[in-house]
Amino acid sequence: FAEEGIEVDTSASGGGSALGLLPPPARRPDQSTPLTGMRRVIAQRLLESKTTIPHFYLNIEIDTEALMAMREQVNAASLANDGPKYTVNDFIMRATVLATDAVPQVNASFQGDAILEHGEIHLSVAVAIKEGLVTPVIRSAQTKSIKELASELKDLASRAKDKKLTPDEMQGGTITISNLGAFGIGH
Repeated sequence: FAEEGIEVDTSASGGGSALGLLPPPARRPDQSTPLTGMRRVIAQRLLESKTTIPHFYLNIEIDTEALMAMREQVNAASLANDGPKYTVNDFIMRATVLATDAVPQVNASFQGDAILEHGEIHLSVAVAIKEGLVTPVIRSAQTKSIKELASELKDLASRAKDKKLTPDEMQGGTITISNLGAFGIGH
């Protein structure tokens, strides 16, 4: 938040960069890995299993006390400098981008005969509207600060509710998040 003139005590966590408040500078090129015969069979079996066999999912609860304390401090500093108020979802978006950047293999898609590891992180965020759910895309999310992510999502969500998103703004995501915690949904 230093670029906005906001001071945040980051001594316990190593600074703004360590907190992921600032975007990482580097980008990666897309990388396509052709599937070997064995990998192709594994991919086909996984696709078959996902579409024909019932699944169950495991969930864990995490202690967000440190996150909530940091959010309170960041919001106090931001609001004191006429800045925005940050939501938990803003921090989840930034954490998702940082995790995806740290483990680029999750930012990949199956292309039939190859796995395409995307160099850019195009973050899709589920937004509830009256007619259902849409997933607008924040392009090149790895280049954006938490402030930029929050601002862009706010704009996209507002335009989604007004039915003013273009089809291009809802396509091309490489990783998606949906946060239903505000509605009391545990899993």
